[in-house]
Amino acid sequence: MWLLENHTLDEIRALGPEARAVAVQGVGAFFGDSSGITEKINGTARINITGILASEPHWAMMILGGTTYPEIQDAIAAADADPEIDDIELLIDSPGGSIKGYLPTHDAIRSARKPTTAIVSGMAASAAYGLASAADRIIASSRADLVGSIGVAQDLIVFPEEVSIASTEAPKKRPDVRTEEGKAIVREELDCIHAMFAGSIAEGRTNATGKPVSIADVNKNYGQGAILLAKEALDRGIIDAVVDATATKTATQKTAAAMEDLRMDISKLKAEHPEVYAEAVKIGVAQERDRVGAHLTMGEGCKAMDTAIGAIKSGQDMTATLQAEYMTAGLNARSLNARADDNPAPLAVPAPEAQDMGDLVADLVIKQLGIKE
Repeated sequence: MWLLENHTLDEIRALGPEARAVAVQGVGAFFGDSSGITEKINGTARINITGILASEPHWAMMILGGTTYPEIQDAIAAADADPEIDDIELLIDSPGGSIKGYLPTHDAIRSARKPTTAIVSGMAASAAYGLASAADRIIASSRADLVGSIGVAQDLIVFPEEVSIASTEAPKKRPDVRTEEGKAIVREELDCIHAMFAGSIAEGRTNATGKPVSIADVNKNYGQGAILLAKEALDRGIIDAVVDATATKTATQKTAAAMEDLRMDISKLKAEHPEVYAEAVKIGVAQERDRVGAHLTMGEGCKAMDTAIGAIKSGQDMTATLQAEYMTAGLNARSLNARADDNPAPLAVPAPEAQDMGDLVADLVIKQLGIKE
C-alpha cells in the first residue's frame, strides 16, 4: 500500500505494458550504480530525497525517479557519525511512496542527534511530508512549493466474473466492496493506517505556542488530504517558513543568496569570495558529471547513444519524457536483435567524443555557470 500523491498514481497507471517491462528489467542496474544521495556542503550533510519512496527499488522509479528508505536511513546514520558534519538538511521533492519502510525512516530522522531541517524543493506530499515532519524544522524554498496530501486511500478494481468467499468466522477477509458493508470494512483498515500516519506527523510537530501537535490537530488543520501551496501550509502550521516570504535569513536562505550572487555577478563573486566561487564550481562540476553519467548509462543500456550525446550537448536533464525515449529505443533495439541471425554483427562503437566525456563536461559547466578564464 502507498502513501502517494494522487497525480503520481495517475502517471503510474498511464504507463503502458512495454514501458513497465523495460523498467522492470532495468531497475536493478539503475539503482545498483547509485553513487549516494548525500552532498557535504560546508559542514552540512544535504540528503536528496526525490521521486517515489519505497523500501526497495521499484520499477516505477525508472520512469518517475525515486529514493529508497534504506538509502535515507543510511545517509542519516552516516551524517550523524561524521565529525565533519554539524547539521543535516533533507532536500525533498517527492510525491510520497510506500507504507513499508516509512516508519523506520521517520524514526531515523527523528532520532538524529544533529539538528535537522527539511527543505521542500517542489513537493513534499504524503509519505514525503511525513518524513519532513520528523525534522526539527520544515522550510519551503518558494511559495509555489506543494505540501500535504496527508491521508490514506486505496483504489480497487472489481471484475464482474470474480467472486470471493471467505470462511464463516473471517467475514472481513474478502469484503465485497460493491456493497456499503464491504466499503466500511476497507475504510476501517484505512483508518487504522491513517491513525498511524497522522500520529507519526503529530510526533514531530509543535503548534504556535510550542506545544506538541495532536492527531486531532493534524486531522482537522493539515488539509484533510488536500495538497496545499506553501503559503497556506505556513498559515496552517504545516511548515515553519517560506524562504521568499520570511524576513529572517536562515542558513538555507544565505546559501540561496550566495547562489543568486553567483548567477548575477560571477566576476564579483570570484574576486571577493574566491572560496565560495571555488565551492560553487566544484558543486556545478559534480552535478554536471552526474547528469552526463546518467545519460551515458541510459544511452548504453538502451542502445541509444545518439540520444544520449544529443541530450548531453543540449544540456537536457534526465526527464520522464527523455527516459521514455531511451526505453523506446531499447525496445526497438531488442526487437531488431530478436529478428537478426544467431551471430549478428556487433553494434557500432560510439564516436570517440562519447568515450571520453571529461572535456565535454568541463566545457558544459563553464558555459552554464558563465565562467570566464
